[in-house]
Amino acid sequence: MRRIRVCDSFVLLLSVLFLADEQHNLWLFLSAAGLHEGGHYVALRCAGGTLIDLRLTAAGAVMRYRLCDSSIRRIIIALAGPLANVLTAMVAAHVGAYPFAGANVILGVFNLLPILPLDGGTVLCCLLDPFGRVAEQISLCAAALLGAAGIVCACSGHGLMPLMMAGILLAQQKNLQKCAKRDTIVAYRKINRRV
Repeated sequence: MRRIRVCDSFVLLLSVLFLADEQHNLWLFLSAAGLHEGGHYVALRCAGGTLIDLRLTAAGAVMRYRLCDSSIRRIIIALAGPLANVLTAMVAAHVGAYPFAGANVILGVFNLLPILPLDGGTVLCCLLDPFGRVAEQISLCAAALLGAAGIVCACSGHGLMPLMMAGILLAQQKNLQKCAKRDTIVAYRKINRRV
């Protein structure tokens, strides 16, 4: 890996989570996140890809990598993170480390939600690639549903974490749409230069 980039939003989120962590579970989730990213990295290397960098953002870790264009390989890489969490949870539960097992299950399942830039959103985009922007619309709707669930949790006294994550992911939807529009313009310009 050439470098790890830490965004200000990640530092801010980590600070807020550290201050709100009354039960001292943050380290369990950070360890689970490290194993999750390790699963992605192992799958990337097995698929013949090269890691360019790892960027830590408020929405999580984002790996940029080089890989021959293959939807199947991208799906395998995306699913490797949650799979690493499930396998870790099984081992942790077997040895009686139930809080660590739970952190891995929560992180793995959360990442399977069909919301970009989560792993489930990546899989959705790979599967629905021929249908254009359908995956982006599904991602936006799923993020909105997560926001509604977060509001229900907050109003019923179950904490603000789901609402916070939904807010971050909804903000990411807008950023992702801007990036997609910019990438489309760049691709259009490249096509016009060839003509």
